Amino acid sequence: MDADVIIIGSGAGGGTIARALADSGLNILILERGDYLPREWGNWDPRTVFAEHRYHTHEQWRDQHGKFFSPITGYHVGGNTKFYGAAVLRRRESDFLIRHHKDGNTRAWPICYADLAPFYDQAEAWYFTHGQAGTDPTDPPRGDYPFPPFSHEEDVALVDTALRGMGLHPFPLPLAIHRLDDDPEHSPCVRCPTCDGFPCMLHAKGDAEVCGIRPALEYSNVRLLTKHRVQRLISSADGKRVETVETDQGRFSARLVVLAAGAVNSAALLLASASEQFPTGLANHSDQVGRHYMCHLNSACMALKPGRENRTIFQKTLALNDFYEGSGDPEYPYPLGHIQSLGKVTPGLFHAEQPHLPIPATAWAASHSVDWWLTTEDLPD
Repeated sequence: MDADVIIIGSGAGGGTIARALADSGLNILILERGDYLPREWGNWDPRTVFAEHRYHTHEQWRDQHGKFFSPITGYHVGGNTKFYGAAVLRRRESDFLIRHHKDGNTRAWPICYADLAPFYDQAEAWYFTHGQAGTDPTDPPRGDYPFPPFSHEEDVALVDTALRGMGLHPFPLPLAIHRLDDDPEHSPCVRCPTCDGFPCMLHAKGDAEVCGIRPALEYSNVRLLTKHRVQRLISSADGKRVETVETDQGRFSARLVVLAAGAVNSAALLLASASEQFPTGLANHSDQVGRHYMCHLNSACMALKPGRENRTIFQKTLALNDFYEGSGDPEYPYPLGHIQSLGKVTPGLFHAEQPHLPIPATAWAASHSVDWWLTTEDLPD
């Protein structure tokens, strides 16, 4: 055996479970398809990140019609958490139950929120999460956050006050960022405008590399191999477990294999592991692996106020769940989703995303906008 446990992927799942198992004394091998994301000025440059897609894969995927497209995803130590906005919210109690949507009902989970609550506690501690319990009406039962919430800047505070005046219940967005408000001179986070969607050059973002892989590698029983793309999984003779992992650089065997390559690539790897014994792919007796993909509908929304500039630098501190379970409208009694502030859209970022618009127009819009991230409910398709 090359290891007791092989973990495929070093992102949110793989990185966190590596840290959880690191002190077990087991021989742990982490296989990562990519490499460490380079620390360079381009990390903070909107054109490099959003126009040139320097840190995203150049491979082509096919859509449901067979047409090629470029996925906005990348392969790095830490996975796509290197780019996330560091917002970390727990599932609500109702998420584990049957939920009624316009297009049908969800299935209930075989577990409930209470089963996961202690693991949420542990993850929030590892990812130095800032927040304030009890301020969101949909908040599940929980204790205090490890760190106090990020404060609102002046213009965001005005929006918070306005929302409360409408009878809504905005709350501080829980953020996994290493920020020391009581010692700003030595704080890893400097509340810069290049957080949401950018890699953090200061390693202040609570991503899976900083909070999972790095602490795990402090143990001598944990190894990480980068640039090892897993190509297929090979099961034991009786078909009851995976015993060999085949990469583009060789084969590795272990008593236990953890597949944490992300929703799309984990399914693709199981399908690529078809054999005479498993002609439709591993773990696919139902023929459902890779089907019914579910991805929340995420939208960026810029609300413009022509008469006032938005001088905010670090905007991503506000969230709203008043419509999470529904709007209260009897004509549409279905869950609507979650709203949170987006990292501040700057003129450079807006132009990188919309290069065909005139620069003066994008500069004016970005300086007068309050920016939002809308996560709309969706069903598997």
